Amino acid sequence: MKRAISIFIIFIISISLIACKKSKNNLDSASADAGFDYVKSEQLANQYIDYLSKNDFTNLRRISTPDLNGNNKNIEKKGNPIITYKKRDTKETGKNIYYMYRVVKSSPDGPNGSLDNYAVKIDKSESGEYQIDDVQSSTELEVYSQDSFLRVKYRDDVRGYLLMRLSNFPREIYPKINKAPIYKENIVPKEFGVASIAYEGKKVAITAKDGDKTILGIVEIDEEEKKKASGEVGDSSGVGAGGGSGAGGASSGAETSGILETPIGKKIVTLDIYTDKKVDMMIFGKDEENIIVQHSDKSGRKGINIYKANSGDVLDIKFDENFPKNMYNLVVKNVNDYKLYFKVEPIDGVKGVRQDVLGEYSVGLKDSKIEKL
Repeated sequence: MKRAISIFIIFIISISLIACKKSKNNLDSASADAGFDYVKSEQLANQYIDYLSKNDFTNLRRISTPDLNGNNKNIEKKGNPIITYKKRDTKETGKNIYYMYRVVKSSPDGPNGSLDNYAVKIDKSESGEYQIDDVQSSTELEVYSQDSFLRVKYRDDVRGYLLMRLSNFPREIYPKINKAPIYKENIVPKEFGVASIAYEGKKVAITAKDGDKTILGIVEIDEEEKKKASGEVGDSSGVGAGGGSGAGGASSGAETSGILETPIGKKIVTLDIYTDKKVDMMIFGKDEENIIVQHSDKSGRKGINIYKANSGDVLDIKFDENFPKNMYNLVVKNVNDYKLYFKVEPIDGVKGVRQDVLGEYSVGLKDSKIEKL
C-alpha cells in the first residue's frame, strides 16, 4: 500500500514539473515574441540624439512616429548646441523601451551651457518597425557668468551658486607647447570664455581670456561646500544659462553676493595657456579622465589638444607630425569610452595637400594611437 502511494506521489510530481516547464517555455517564447532587438533600438536612440546635435530635422522626422512629429511642428535650431552625450540607463516597459542620456550643451561664444537629462522612448509596432515615440528632457545643471563670477544652478533650485571668480585662476602658467618648463606666461583674466560640464555634473571645464591669451582649466565642485552655501545669501536673481555672460547679465545685487559668497569650487586643475588661439569647444571623455579641446587660430585653422582631466598633463599625440598644421584642419566629430573620432580636412587654398591623408580618423584615449577609418 505504501509502495502504491509513493508511486502515485512521484507520478503527480512528475506531471507538475512537466507542466511547469511547458508553461515556462511558453512564457519565454511569448517574451521573445514581444521583446526588443536591443542593439537596433539603442542604435536608433543614439541616432536621434546624434541627429538632434546636428540639427538634422529631416532624419529626426524620418525615425519618429507620426504622433511625435505632429507634436513637434516648430522644430528649428534654438539654444546652445549639443557637443556630446552619454547613455546612462535603460528601462523596458511592455512594448516600449526608454534610453536615458546625459546631454551636454555649450555655447561657442561664452560661458553658457547646461547638462540635460533626455529620455528617448522607442516603440515597436505590430509590424516590427522601431520608431521614436516620445522624448522627454530636463535640465540637471546650468553654468553661466555674471561679471567676474562663474555660477552654477541646479535643477529645482531657485538660487544659483558661486563656482569661482576670475581671480581664482593662477596668474602665471607654464605653456604646454614646451616639453620642459622653460618659462611662465603671465595672464590676468578679464572675462570668462567657453564652459563645458562633465556628465556627472561634478566638474566644469572653463576658459578665461586676457587679450590674445586664453587660460584653460577644470573646476571640481565641492558637494560639502554646496551644502554650506545653501545657507548663505546668494544669487536669487533667477538668472540662469540664458541670462547672458559678462557685465551685461549681472545686477548690482549679484555683484555684492558674489563678493560675499564662498565658492563651491574645490580646486582648479590648470590645463594650458594659449596665445593667438580661440577655444571653440571642450569635451570630457565618457569616463571623464580626459578633456578634448577644439581650438582655432586667427586664420581659422582648427586643431585638437587632449589633456588628462585630473592632472592637466597633455597627451603626447603626434597630431602635427601626421597632419602638418599649415595644411590640414582637425575637426572633432565624436567621442566614446576609449576613442576620439575626428576628421582631417584641407585648409582652403593650400598647395601640396595629400588626398590620401584626408578623411575620418580615431585616436585612442589610452594608447594615443591614431588610426584611419
